Amino acid sequence: MDLDYTGDVEQLRKITELRNQLCNQNYPYEFRKAFEKKQTRDSIMKTDTYWEMVKNGPPLLTSNIHDIHIYANEIITIGSMLQTRSEAELPDLIEIAEKLIGFLKSEYHLK
Repeated sequence: MDLDYTGDVEQLRKITELRNQLCNQNYPYEFRKAFEKKQTRDSIMKTDTYWEMVKNGPPLLTSNIHDIHIYANEIITIGSMLQTRSEAELPDLIEIAEKLIGFLKSEYHLK
């Protein structure tokens, strides 16, 4: 799990670097404020920035479709890895941990 975590952190750094090269996140204050306060989707939808992005897409720093595809591929990759861990690896580890706890309780007469 430690190796997986280290790999995930590195993958997320890579994705963040790619995102910062592609996406302009310099949004107007009213839009950032809605996210910072963890507003509901309804309050975010009331902002002019939201509707501008619905109409024109998010503001990008590049129009190079190749770079955008690479970014999308990286997001898909990390999503797949995390899904595999949550659906297969973690349940197996939980089962092993429960068996180990049961064994230790039995062997050492623990509660």
